[in-house]
This record gives sequence, structure tokens and C-alpha cells, in this order.
Amino acid sequence: AATVASSSPRRFATGKANLTAFQTLYGLVQCTPDLTSQECLRCLNQIVNQLPMDKIGGRLIVPSCNSRYELYPFYNE
Repeated sequence: AATVASSSPRRFATGKANLTAFQTLYGLVQCTPDLTSQECLRCLNQIVNQLPMDKIGGRLIVPSCNSRYELYPFYNE
């Protein structure tokens, strides 16, 4: 999702992945529009690596980008 967001003019992407046969992980990433594609990708890669992976869901917001994941759909597809 970080790669898609960084190459999108909106600097925004969502995605989902099957964790198990019964669980789906939903994710959203976003950058501020003033960032270049490379800056957006760098920002998202940094925060994605800091997300709490031992929790049911998580989010991390910094001034130029944010990321969130949950085990339920929290955005409109």
C-alpha cells in the first residue's frame, strides 16, 4: 500500500490481506500532498516499521504521513 500511495496523486491507498481463512487485515496509508513520491514512500516505510504488531489494530500518525491497520473494515471500499 505504501508503494501505491507514494505513486498516487492523492498520496493515499488502502489494502486488505487474508491473515487466515477467517481473518482479514485492513490497512490504510496516507501522505500529505506536499511530499514527493520518494519522500512519501520514505515516510510510510519508516512508520510502517514502527506499527505495533502485537496488537489487534494500530495506527501511527506523524506530521507528513499516517498508517492504520485493523481486523475490521474501517474505510469505505
